[in-house]
Parts: sequence; structure tokens; C-alpha cells
Amino acid sequence: MNYLGYILLGLSLIWIIRDDFMTRTIRLEALVLMLLGSSFIIYLEHPKPLLIGFNLSFILVQLILLSIYFSIKHRQWINISKDYLGLGDILFFIPLSLLFSPFYFVVFFVLSLSLILSIVLIRQVFFVKAQANIPLAAALSLTLLLFLSLEYGLGWDRYNDLELIQTIHF
Repeated sequence: MNYLGYILLGLSLIWIIRDDFMTRTIRLEALVLMLLGSSFIIYLEHPKPLLIGFNLSFILVQLILLSIYFSIKHRQWINISKDYLGLGDILFFIPLSLLFSPFYFVVFFVLSLSLILSIVLIRQVFFVKAQANIPLAAALSLTLLLFLSLEYGLGWDRYNDLELIQTIHF
């Protein structure tokens, strides 16, 4: 196991969680630390650069579709990094994309965002009626820490799509 990569990743995720919840900003240094940790992990454990290209393309398509959706909704071009997603949230996706094989990444991304949205909706319905600002990078960091803990405890391999497909199939 690549301890240096996981230590750097864990420290950066804790830093991102703290900053995003407290100040609603993400420091560039935390993202660079996360990128270093993610790079060590993929280089030493699973050096498959093509997987990274798929994951980054998936994120790019999501961001483009989100821009198109809000542009159609507002009848003018909308820059989502200005009003909806912070630049730190968008940059967070780069090191995140290094940590998963393509199928695992899509599943993690969709399930994480669904969980975050569910929590925000429950919070709005039952506790706070105000419009929710979601600290997205912090919430994704928390779900990533949870996932990495489950992976370690259950012996999953987040770079093995076949394993996940077989698990879902049964």
C-alpha cells in the first residue's frame, strides 16, 4: 500500500473539508496536495493513463451539460463557475478523477452527488427553509473519505471495474 499517497490525500481532504465548510473557499495548496497524493496513488498502484482521460472527459461533459441547462433556463449564456460552482469545486474534480477506474468513477460521482442532494433536500424540508449553498468539495471529500474507508475495510479495488460490475449484477 502506498502510504505517502494516502497520507497526502487524507490531509488534503481534511484541509478542503475545513476550509470549504468554514470559509466557503478552497485553497490552491490543498488542491495541489490532493493532486500529489492522487498522483502517487495512481502511479504506484495503477498506472493507467487512459482511465484518467475518460474520467476527465466525463467531468467535462457534465460541466458542459450543466452550463447548457442553466443557459437554456435563463435564456442567456451562463458561466457556471461564476454563479453555481466555484472554481475550487471544478478544480477538485481533477485529482478526484485520478482515484477511480471509469465505471467506479461514474458510480462514485453519481452516488455521491445523489447523497449530497438528498441530504440538502432533507435539510431544506425539515430544518432550514433558506436556499442551500452546498460546500460541494467538502461534501465530496467526506464521501470520498467514507468510500476509501469502506474500500479498505471490505477489500474493494476501485480500479477494477469488472469487480464492481459483478457485485452490482448479483
